[in-house]
Order: sequence, then C-alpha cells, then structure tokens
Amino acid sequence: MAEEESGGSVEPTFPCKICSRKFIETSLVKHEPVCKKLSKLNRKPFDSGKQRANGSDITYADVRRAAKEREKLGGVFPRPMTNWKERHETFIDAVSSSKKVDYAIKTGAPLPPPPRTAVPSGKFDDSCTAKQESLAERTTVTRGRGESESRKTHIEGAQTRRK
Repeated sequence: MAEEESGGSVEPTFPCKICSRKFIETSLVKHEPVCKKLSKLNRKPFDSGKQRANGSDITYADVRRAAKEREKLGGVFPRPMTNWKERHETFIDAVSSSKKVDYAIKTGAPLPPPPRTAVPSGKFDDSCTAKQESLAERTTVTRGRGESESRKTHIEGAQTRRK
C-alpha cells in the first residue's frame, strides 16, 4: 500500500508448488528448481549431543541416555521444594533481634522478646518416620508409681554388682 502511494506498482505473487511460499514471477522461476532439489534431499537433523561429546570426557552414549531420560520425563526435571522464604525471614528476624539485644545491653534497657521461631514443615519421608518410631520405642520410659520397671532393674543390677 505504501508502494501504491509512492507511485510504484505491486506485482502479483504466486505460490511455489513445493513449499507453498509466495514469490513474484521472476523470483519464482529461480526458486522452484532450487526448492525441488532441496526437497529431494533427506537431511538428518543436527545432533548437538554428538558435538558436545566430541573432545570431552563424556561419551556420546551418556549424552544419548540423558536425552532419552529427558524425553521420558517430558523435558522437565522436578525441583525439590524448599522453604527458602521462611528461612530468609527467620534469618532477617534473628539479625534484627540481635541488633535490638546489642542496643539494649549498651543502653541498659530491658531485653526485647525473643524472635519468633521457624515453624517446622512436619514433612518426613517413610525412612525418617520409621527411624523416629524405633528410636521412640527404645528410649520411651513408662512411669507408673515411682520408677519404671526398666529403671528399677537397672538400679538393682548396679547394686548387686557393687556387693
């Protein structure tokens, strides 16, 4: 449209029979034989893994294996969930309260309240839970009236050894 206003003529375009791109007639005459030649070529896609593996200690088989795993996972590797924001806020609170304590000590003012503590996530995997339960079973002292049975036998055993 800008060419029409400037006085230039607009030539009609024609689609290529092979790739369907549109060209003016003079360009189409040059393009079609080249496009036909290129369409007959069966080019394999460039493998960047081969180039990456060349000249390094990583073998091409390792690169291919990693590519297959990536394809199987959809190219997305799950990242572990972190509580960086909570840890950062806890750290900032600790630094701030430390400054307040230093100021209170220098001026003789009463100490400020302690900073809030981080709330544990409470998430454990199965192995941690099993370890904690077995540890709890071993260390739990059941107390009835007086001392527990295990404590009594421990004390009695110590007294008999002394005699």
